Amino acid sequence: DEVREATEFLYNKTIPRFAAELYQKKAPLEDIRLTESLHSSGINCRHLGRVRKALHEQFADCEDLSKLLMTEMVARLLSGLLRQLLRIEMKNNTVASQEPYKTVVIDFLNAIFHDPNANEVEPKSVLTKDQLSFRLAPSQARTISQGSAGSFL
Repeated sequence: DEVREATEFLYNKTIPRFAAELYQKKAPLEDIRLTESLHSSGINCRHLGRVRKALHEQFADCEDLSKLLMTEMVARLLSGLLRQLLRIEMKNNTVASQEPYKTVVIDFLNAIFHDPNANEVEPKSVLTKDQLSFRLAPSQARTISQGSAGSFL
């Protein structure tokens, strides 16, 4: 019974209040620390869709914030799918090499960014192995350690 009450409070009070606060901040989108803001308000990132719905229910002119939330949701989805593919590759691979993992990442990104409407007999790759590096810039490493890895995909 307590769990049900807590869930109803989250859905009916906390999330709508967070959506209103997010809208009323009027901060530039690049300054919004979405994951940190959600967590400090007691909202798990799995509720991003509910936040987006609450935003639309309360405000008609929320397209930029709505796109930000959708981008975060898609990034998290794609990041999870890529991690799953890399785990599968890790189980199937016994060679200590980055090459199989580069291939997984390249195939994944090419599948996402390939234009299905292009009239190509052989689809062109958006990315090749030579263009892929697993090295992170110091700023990217800091961002990952601060919990914003989803924004890298």
